[in-house]
Amino acid sequence: NGIKTYITYQDNLRHGLFKEYYPPHEIYGDVKYVEVMYQRGFFEGELAIFNQAGIKIDSIPYSQGKKHGTALKFDAEGRIFFSSPFVMDQREGWTYEYYPNGAILSEVCYCNDKKEGEEISYFESGLPHTLNTYHQGVIDGRCCEWNAKGIKLFEGHYVQGKRHGHFDKYDDEGNSVVAQTYEKDHLIEKWKKTP
Repeated sequence: NGIKTYITYQDNLRHGLFKEYYPPHEIYGDVKYVEVMYQRGFFEGELAIFNQAGIKIDSIPYSQGKKHGTALKFDAEGRIFFSSPFVMDQREGWTYEYYPNGAILSEVCYCNDKKEGEEISYFESGLPHTLNTYHQGVIDGRCCEWNAKGIKLFEGHYVQGKRHGHFDKYDDEGNSVVAQTYEKDHLIEKWKKTP
């Protein structure tokens, strides 16, 4: 199949630089697909993945075979569009997605590999688009959605993954069109604007 792989062993374990290449390309020639160091059978340092044009698209740091450090994803132009910190294979801290211009598309914090606090997505203008609140990876708290003008279209509340409290929907001008009340995911009351 034309794939080239380079690896060294020590005591029957992968140890040293590992490289694998795409099948030879008629324009680009030999293009690396992946590169990583092994230490006694485990990834150690950066695991780098490249596209067929030779541009790095993934950078994942490892320590003793576990993700440890900030993992990055790149677009075809080499711009970062995703970053997420890991501590011994678990997401820990703020994870971001980016627009091509570098503006933040979304942000959320992880604690022990679970979402914690507010997850917010943004329009490219920087105005918020959606907000969801989490506790230990479960949606819990306020949730909202806005349009590109910054007008709120929706607001609701969750308790431990279940709708609880007011859920309100608005039109593009911010006028209330639906108002609902939930108790532990059961609809208790509903009002809808009549034309």
